[in-house]
Amino acid sequence: MTHFLILPIGAPGAGKSTLRQALLDLDAIAPEAVVSPDDYRVILTGSKGDQRSNNQVFQIVDQITYTRLDHGLDVYLDATNVDPERLRHLRTWTKTFGAEIIYVKFDIPHAILVERNERRDHRVPPDILERYWAKSCDVNDKIMTGGRVFHVTVDKERSVAALIGNHIITRWLEEQ
Repeated sequence: MTHFLILPIGAPGAGKSTLRQALLDLDAIAPEAVVSPDDYRVILTGSKGDQRSNNQVFQIVDQITYTRLDHGLDVYLDATNVDPERLRHLRTWTKTFGAEIIYVKFDIPHAILVERNERRDHRVPPDILERYWAKSCDVNDKIMTGGRVFHVTVDKERSVAALIGNHIITRWLEEQ
């Protein structure tokens, strides 16, 4: 049976966690499919913004992602996913374990990210927001290969969630 690695790609505040919740609400993914570095930062450091333990956080993220894919289970990797080398590495895992990769590229204007950041409980420092926005702009279709690509514009997370949910359900039905 097809299993999926869903990679939302975007700066903080782009809508990656909103998409995650929309997919959960549609029952397109199971809660245990969500792998979030922020969640493991909170467990390890008490704060999702504390970057001091990122090496340990991503060891945990990688172990869970690898193991779930190896066992034929879906993964929604709720991270910025803007590093091209890391995306290549994850793509290798999907090939190894026969998973389908779904890229969800958030094409959100910088001004809207800044506005959303101001409304967040945990604000991302402006220089970090700018850096991740620039990196997310650099991720293009040449990097997002070997899978299905969805592009998200402002406030379209729920619409894209429905498309992805339909894609997942269609693939599942085809295999029955």
